[in-house]
Amino acid sequence: MKLTASHRWATLTGLQRPTLSQVLEIADCRSPKPVRPPSRYVLALGDNLFVRPHLARPDLVQSVTLVLVSDYFKVPTDVKTRDLEVFSLFGVRVPCSAETMRDSLQRRGLRGMAFSTMTDEWEIIIGTALVLHFYALKGMSGDPAQSVLKSLEFHFPPEYGGPPIEVGP
Repeated sequence: MKLTASHRWATLTGLQRPTLSQVLEIADCRSPKPVRPPSRYVLALGDNLFVRPHLARPDLVQSVTLVLVSDYFKVPTDVKTRDLEVFSLFGVRVPCSAETMRDSLQRRGLRGMAFSTMTDEWEIIIGTALVLHFYALKGMSGDPAQSVLKSLEFHFPPEYGGPPIEVGP
């Protein structure tokens, strides 16, 4: 049975100091494609999965990203994304708003969480590894309740050795 994009991303988060070849194998990607624009340092793995190799050590991976929506890139690019199936992240159905996720995580007593606000963009940063990116819904601005979760970005700091992020149906 083929894993969904969210489950492959979750599997990737459980790796310690992953190599690019490990990530490509789990993502079932034979030929990653550079994303131009916005960054020649990001590789598309297909099925809304992206990887950023370390600049100094391109055989190692700096981060993996799962894009949840079809309109992710703000500029035209040669890589297309699609709206992913609904799934659960920390017990919350996603995609969801920044306010919904923040409130749910606070109710659960999650420690090490920060909430960052920019113009029509919000980030929930959990620990040193996980960043949830939210953008304002079309025509809306300034209100985290009127936003949507667009991507999950997991960074591999040298000290991370925890379990994979848990996602569900």
